Amino acid sequence: MPIRDVNHFSFTKKGDVDLNVTVLTTGFWPTYKFTELALPAPMVKCVETFKAFYEERTKHRKLTWIYALGTCSVKGNFKHKSIEMQLSAFQTSCVLLFNAVDSLTFAEIRYGLSQSPRSTSAIAHTRTRTDVLPLP
Repeated sequence: MPIRDVNHFSFTKKGDVDLNVTVLTTGFWPTYKFTELALPAPMVKCVETFKAFYEERTKHRKLTWIYALGTCSVKGNFKHKSIEMQLSAFQTSCVLLFNAVDSLTFAEIRYGLSQSPRSTSAIAHTRTRTDVLPLP
């Protein structure tokens, strides 16, 4: 496989978010199903910053974000302790919904993620099993 088909980029936003992106050329990789995801504001800023950077470097290529391949390292600060979690992009988006409120209904989580009931259930279930998200 030619090295030109994989590009790695890293960005650091001071004190906020570190972003590492691997761009794969679609002709040399398996196809992945695109799933829409409503990203929280800090993640949207990262995506927009990288998109502007990438479009400046490559005028004729289209970026498609495959959130199912994304992973995030998130530090959670809770009342009694802090923990570092390795989460998918979907799980991260779900957890970050709770930055502004202590509890959300299933419908509010579903709306916040723009997911189907089945997908929302799977995303939230993994977090409640580990006591990261509060059960109603």
